[in-house]
Amino acid sequence: MTTNTTVKLGTGLTYNAASDALIFGSTGSETVKIFDGVTVTTDSSVERVEFSRASSEYTFKATNTGLQVSYSGKVVANVVSGEKLAFSNGSAVVASTFDAATATGAITLNGTAVSTTDGKLTALIPNNATGEASSVAQGTQTPVSGAYTIVPSTTSVTEGSTITFTVTAATAQATATTLHYQVIGSLVGTDLGLTTLGDTVVLPANATTVTFTVTPTNDGIVEGF
Repeated sequence: MTTNTTVKLGTGLTYNAASDALIFGSTGSETVKIFDGVTVTTDSSVERVEFSRASSEYTFKATNTGLQVSYSGKVVANVVSGEKLAFSNGSAVVASTFDAATATGAITLNGTAVSTTDGKLTALIPNNATGEASSVAQGTQTPVSGAYTIVPSTTSVTEGSTITFTVTAATAQATATTLHYQVIGSLVGTDLGLTTLGDTVVLPANATTVTFTVTPTNDGIVEGF
């Protein structure tokens, strides 16, 4: 069973991604800024993903789940339809008409079709209106209030054994905070002894970390989350 470091953004926050992460947004407008050397996967609730370089320096590949962005041969982002990608020379919106069942349709970036083979988009014309370009500068991650990371004690676990997750808040809050988490992957609730693939954990007042444990059911099936 494999795991990912996961970040859940609070409403309206911006997250500086300086390490690999699976990032979820909220109901507001969230932004993820990607620094060199990392791979980030975002869900559809993240509205804007910023890169530090011009769009011409990246390569793009359409997948059956969205768009893959690479720099110097390394995948730096996996994004989905509806997200806006901001580069130093302007922005572009990901759109999809792809139907996984029939393998038809296309992934586009500002209306430019993206191939299923990794390559540059020479026809892409980013929107360079005021405020559309990325503001990312290279550097280290800056914690922001309301952002949380979840890190597992191991990247794999034998079913029937326990795995511990540590939730870390960027800043402590004056009151206790109830955090809702959800497990995704090839699992059902009974695989983790839960009625659903989600639960809550309470971060105490003035604390920045809290842990919780799960024990995967030993059903003899290799699964991931």
